[in-house]
Amino acid sequence: MPRGLKNSKTPTEVRGLPENIFISKALIFTLCCLRRVVYLLIRGSKMLKIEEKKKVVAELEAKLKSSRAAIFTDYRGLNVAEANQLRRSFREAGSEIRVVKNTLIQLAVKQGGFEGVDQFLTGPTAVAFDFRDPVVPARLLIDFAKTNRKLEIKGGLIEGRVAGSKEIKYLADLPSRDVLISQVVRGIASPLAGLSSVLQGPLRKLVYALKAIQEQKAAG
Repeated sequence: MPRGLKNSKTPTEVRGLPENIFISKALIFTLCCLRRVVYLLIRGSKMLKIEEKKKVVAELEAKLKSSRAAIFTDYRGLNVAEANQLRRSFREAGSEIRVVKNTLIQLAVKQGGFEGVDQFLTGPTAVAFDFRDPVVPARLLIDFAKTNRKLEIKGGLIEGRVAGSKEIKYLADLPSRDVLISQVVRGIASPLAGLSSVLQGPLRKLVYALKAIQEQKAAG
């Protein structure tokens, strides 16, 4: 090889070398920045999900504490139309039923200090709440299960006490709160009416006797 051709490069190639290096560094820096942004977005999303989960757990704990009844069911096998029908029946009755993740309801149960509930938290879980009358959700679920046998009633909390599926079925056969109040009122009203008749009877006789005496004196 002739001496003049050794390490021969055109001026353009020599000048282009630093430019290629600069482009490569800029590309690496950009990729690093994008990676950092993606990391922060994922981390922020996870933190947001954690906060949302904490909020849901606190809400479930409050509902468990304030509800007259919290009944756990397994809704596997229900189609969309059947699930919507069940929700509608609860909404119309002024009650609530919602699907929950077992991990979240387990945390709510633990934080609320409810013992003996974990046995109901296997498989898909939907919780029926009522804050006024424990008979209402029990009856709604039992009536729905008569025509939709895929719905399984696991058990629940009735007035804060653990109840099995048999107890909930028994509860569903009881009169509702409104019916019981009506029966009690009628039971109280009936003796009062009888007492009023007893009291009014002698009073009427006394009035008639006094009137008769007054008429006799006026005639004499």
